[in-house]
Amino acid sequence: MLDKILDSCGHLFDAPVMSVLLIGEDGLLHRAASRDVAAADAPPGWTDADLTVAKERAGTAFPMPLAGTGTAAAIAAGRVLNFPDVRNGADVPGSVRA
Repeated sequence: MLDKILDSCGHLFDAPVMSVLLIGEDGLLHRAASRDVAAADAPPGWTDADLTVAKERAGTAFPMPLAGTGTAAAIAAGRVLNFPDVRNGADVPGSVRA
């Protein structure tokens, strides 16, 4: 079912990386599903090889504490948040940037 959610998101958003994160019974944030797709004209840092490395690195970060994450920021804001530039955006939570 989570893959279907990511499929639907892929039709709505032009994003090279999408994830479904869930708060577990342990209170930690878990990555339940993810999709990484590099566009043919992807800028440096977003190629298929770059995304593979980033996905492997991110996989080792989960589960993680909820505090300070993009998920915690979205819960606090009560809405979906969009970070167009996760590398350079001023309001990007540290865990998202990492």
